[in-house]
Amino acid sequence: MTKQYIVTGAKVRFGPGFILSLSKDQAALRSHVLHHEKGKNYAVLDTVEFKQGETIGIAEGDIPKSWWDTLEEVESKKAKTKEPDPPAAGEYSIKHRHFGKYDVLDPDGAVLTEEPLPKEEAEALAAKLSNEAEA
Repeated sequence: MTKQYIVTGAKVRFGPGFILSLSKDQAALRSHVLHHEKGKNYAVLDTVEFKQGETIGIAEGDIPKSWWDTLEEVESKKAKTKEPDPPAAGEYSIKHRHFGKYDVLDPDGAVLTEEPLPKEEAEALAAKLSNEAEA
């Protein structure tokens, strides 16, 4: 079963051994390093890159843990997509910036952190600030 991913990092590289599900345009741009298998599936013959924002399917091959900050799985079309609940008034929140790093936002949506933080640290800071705001 093909899993769909969106590239959230600057770029991601796949080497031989992967079978990717790509659009015709994506495959055409990289035809020199891909072999058409069947339908939308292409075997990777040599290193191939995809840039941030591109959606790709992985039909065969597992992504390494080191790529988890670079790729984000897209929900299947059958799954209902639910927008996250907006933060309650006076609540601080976090927003993904890049490479598994997050900004902390004030209730008005302004960024409070100078540099993005790992998710756990950003969540802890947002919770602490929300608790202080309630007091």
